[in-house]
Amino acid sequence: VPSPVGEDDIKACIVLAPEQTVDPEEMFGFLRDNLPYYAMPRYMEVLDDLPRNAVNRVMKHVLKERPLGDDVWDFEAMGLQVTREQRRAAAPSASQ
Repeated sequence: VPSPVGEDDIKACIVLAPEQTVDPEEMFGFLRDNLPYYAMPRYMEVLDDLPRNAVNRVMKHVLKERPLGDDVWDFEAMGLQVTREQRRAAAPSASQ
């Protein structure tokens, strides 16, 4: 999604398994532990289903056009960010 300070911000759209729930802190922790810091999404939207075309491909342009409404989590606004110390801790050491 467009960022007010320059390059685009990452927005992830997810579909949960039936009857599953997740809270923002739990999702942020999972992403922080499994993604490099530069791939961390700023925004997260939980959807019932992904929009698909006739050949069952996800229509990414439709997802990009969705507004950042109240149902979209903004990790940065929630105070959930990868700190510089966490970035350095995740980086491989030069001796490896």
